[in-house]
Amino acid sequence: MNAWRSGDNPQELQSVKSHVLPVAHVEMSHVVMKRCFAVWFVFCGLVTVVALRSTDVAHTELFYIYYQPLLPVLTMLWLWGINVRYFERTGVRYDVCFSSKDQKYLLHSREIFQETRMFFSTTLFRVATPFRHMSWADFLLADVLTSLAKPLSDCERALCHLLSGPVMLPHSTDQMCGSSSWTIPAGLSLPYLWRLCQCLRTWRDTGNTGQAFNALKYSTAFPVIVLSAINFQVSDADWNRFWKPIWLAAAFLNSAYSYYWDIERDWEIAFFSSPSDQKWMGLKEPILKDKLQYPRTFYVYLMMSNLVLRLAWTYKLSPHLRQNLLTVLIFTLLEVFRRFQWMFVRIEVELRKLQVSKPEVGQLVPALPPQEIIDADELVPI
Repeated sequence: MNAWRSGDNPQELQSVKSHVLPVAHVEMSHVVMKRCFAVWFVFCGLVTVVALRSTDVAHTELFYIYYQPLLPVLTMLWLWGINVRYFERTGVRYDVCFSSKDQKYLLHSREIFQETRMFFSTTLFRVATPFRHMSWADFLLADVLTSLAKPLSDCERALCHLLSGPVMLPHSTDQMCGSSSWTIPAGLSLPYLWRLCQCLRTWRDTGNTGQAFNALKYSTAFPVIVLSAINFQVSDADWNRFWKPIWLAAAFLNSAYSYYWDIERDWEIAFFSSPSDQKWMGLKEPILKDKLQYPRTFYVYLMMSNLVLRLAWTYKLSPHLRQNLLTVLIFTLLEVFRRFQWMFVRIEVELRKLQVSKPEVGQLVPALPPQEIIDADELVPI
């Protein structure tokens, strides 16, 4: 029955209006709020850029010391919200990756409840104390923290300056809080150490040797961090003659190992282990699973962009770029963006595993439209 038809009971009509209009008002409020937030975000960004370009060097350095460390962290939270929003709109049941206890505390795209904040805090505590059985939320957060190692180390540096000397004269505490201090590489190492301990604990509990090789991957980050710290302790001549070649070899090993793991293990794309003899852009064609969540071109883009971003550290070979604080911030944000992309396929792979191990949960990853679906027994090259 049409509630707005003429001749209806006025009281009934008023009751219907009182239920319908608030819902429409809430939906409109969300739209207006998101648009206002986008405008405010752009405005703040423009103000920040103009202010940094017009202010003197001393005040610019204060900004990078005290304010920019939180920018990549907040950007990562915002991008995770985009991940969640996409999963919700496309019907990807990403929450199934988490334990039943954790699912009720997950972030929704429209709000962050107090329980969600507490869930994040307790998960962060479990990551920082990896001596117990870990959930998938622990693994995911620890992976994200490895991409935020530089911002977390910058937060440590800012806190050190605040506690050690005049806040407006940070250079007075450079010996304690500067790049030559041992606290900086220690802070950089923590996320990798946490993830390494998680892998070793899982290897011990399950006997899965893949976790041992995963732990080895994270261990390759420590030589890079230690050698980078040595750069501030030796002369330029000694660095260029002896230490720099070792640092380059360690950095390339870490990038190569990490890229291989991203492709073959985290995303389960058979590229290095592909049996295909067909060529794609002069290279062996990568092999994808059947019934993909995304178009095949998206996986190609991910492989290419992930390689470029895994090698983004090479900007440090240029002294001019390495000493430019804005350049460092941009490359830090690019690593955050790389992790944002990584999550889409990583969660798809985890859901596909759950579909096999727990058939009762049903289809967790919506397949592509029918014209894109191939025979389930095939392995399809891109």
